[in-house]
Amino acid sequence: MEAAKIAGLKVLRLVNEPTAAAIAYMNKDKDDLNGKTVMIFDLGGGTFDVSIVKINNGIKVIAIAGHNHIGGQDFDESIMEYFKECYKKKKNRDFPTNKPKLLNRLRLNCREAKHILSNREQPAPITIEVNEDADFTCELTKAKLNEMIEPMLNGTLYIVDKAIQQAGMTTSKIDLVLLIGGSTRIPKMQELLAGKFGKNKLRYRINPDEAVAIGAALLAHNLDEFAGDIEDNVSIQNRMTNEYNTTPCSRSSCNYTNDLSEVTALSVGMELRGGHLLTIIPRGTRYPCEFVFKIDINGILHVTEEEVDTGNIANIELKYDGKSQDDPDIRRIVQEAKEQEREDADFIELINRREIFECEVYEKKWHIEENSKNKTALDIVQRYLDWSDILPNDIGEYDRKLTDFNREIAEYL
Repeated sequence: MEAAKIAGLKVLRLVNEPTAAAIAYMNKDKDDLNGKTVMIFDLGGGTFDVSIVKINNGIKVIAIAGHNHIGGQDFDESIMEYFKECYKKKKNRDFPTNKPKLLNRLRLNCREAKHILSNREQPAPITIEVNEDADFTCELTKAKLNEMIEPMLNGTLYIVDKAIQQAGMTTSKIDLVLLIGGSTRIPKMQELLAGKFGKNKLRYRINPDEAVAIGAALLAHNLDEFAGDIEDNVSIQNRMTNEYNTTPCSRSSCNYTNDLSEVTALSVGMELRGGHLLTIIPRGTRYPCEFVFKIDINGILHVTEEEVDTGNIANIELKYDGKSQDDPDIRRIVQEAKEQEREDADFIELINRREIFECEVYEKKWHIEENSKNKTALDIVQRYLDWSDILPNDIGEYDRKLTDFNREIAEYL
């Protein structure tokens, strides 16, 4: 909510990603989903989310679970480590990790290999130029990829089991599984899900990268049409018993009895002169409180606690944005962004100029490699590329360096 304010946007409604994906599928084939218990399996680039919903002319969220560090980026890191091991084994030295640009190129190439192996069986080559060496290539097979990422993929199934347990269901009660997020394209992930739920229950008719955006766009296009379709009575975890209360707390209150021993194991009192303790609240005293948990249509959790004996009430709102920003804070952030707007534009211009510089240097490098393969010339090329990695503050430095480079390299062309 606050991020939208900072961006100057007006928030009409918040919708979580699984619900948005369900809306997208409902729009495409509502009859296929209506009356079904559906699991939305969302495995993206950095996080994993799973939701179980009941669709019956509307979306009723039954259970939610997830993990903040399972996704495509984690798979990419595993492939990068494999490449570094291959490099060390063949070159008998460590892969250089002090050059961010080199690591970015490696990450992109590893990601590309992962994508290739999602569509074919043949090994995918990972090729990258390291220092002054010739291109170094490491082949990644689908079997090796599966071996590296399967523990993480199995971790998603463990979270799925937790969500099913939270919903008070069994695996057989899940009618359909919607695959959302680019990492669900990985064949091994689909294989594991098919083994757990059955291949006929998996659905990936909508581009997994676009399903959430499509659902959010449909909701934004017609808020009234979907207003009655979303019920936000998700299960609320009961911290007293560490179990999940499946009563829809957004529709009724959840009553708990607090035990003072959860705050302190001793009595509460005052020490009097002479070392005597005047007990005010004996150890183990219990007092009845009523808690009401409610999640509004924007997914904000409202918690109300009332002491039954005294009638004292406390309220709190738990929002997605973490620490809330006051209006003066928002105005300050917007003002700072405006003040830094020119600085951001200068940085973009610097990056673009570096790209032009490096493209010309690489063209000369490729010409030399295809013809003379002169080591002195290649050393000159590498020296200028290393300089570019530093990213000079003055954009004019690139023009001067490019002139120096063309003059120095001309005799070798």
